Amino acid sequence: LGFCKPAPAAGSAEDDIIWNTGDMSGTWTLSDSDHTATAPNDSNLRGIRAVTSRNSGKKYFEIEVIAIPNDGDWAAGFSTTNSNLSTGINDTGIYIVRGTGAIFMNASNPGSLSALVAGNKIMVAIDFAAGKAWMGREGTWFNSGDPAAGTNETGTFTASTAMMPTMRTDNNAGSPAGKLITLTADFEFTVPTGFDSWAT
Repeated sequence: LGFCKPAPAAGSAEDDIIWNTGDMSGTWTLSDSDHTATAPNDSNLRGIRAVTSRNSGKKYFEIEVIAIPNDGDWAAGFSTTNSNLSTGINDTGIYIVRGTGAIFMNASNPGSLSALVAGNKIMVAIDFAAGKAWMGREGTWFNSGDPAAGTNETGTFTASTAMMPTMRTDNNAGSPAGKLITLTADFEFTVPTGFDSWAT
């Protein structure tokens, strides 16, 4: 069974978040002190979540594309703590961006970003009290979203639902890999005003 670290107390130092070897389906290889998860080259549906969930406040994190198959079968974002890890990307409780740029929010497709390539980063901002989430790539939010203003969110969810960063594969024809980034000092893009890193 997976486990979740308790959230650090308000005002405490950041707690670096990594992928959770106890909360995954199928085989994943972890590296870079468990910040990078790599799936094998096969056609199995699989997923992995981080060690820490959040259900309050306004939180932000990034996930870097380390490797992406030619068919774009790379997917990452966030999910509920009990979402199915073996159903690929288009399922309830899963909120992700595919390598193709397609966005899936709780089994709904609101649109797409530009396709991802290795080295790109996706941005995720979640307002738990409002039940709103924003997703973007390389400094640009989907649909001109503005997390700081609380407008043009990518999708919604039931407020205060516990969520965790996640990575998924969907019949991959390669070995997709993603790096979880939760520390403020490691972010490439500016944290939206009013939001904290996932590590706090």
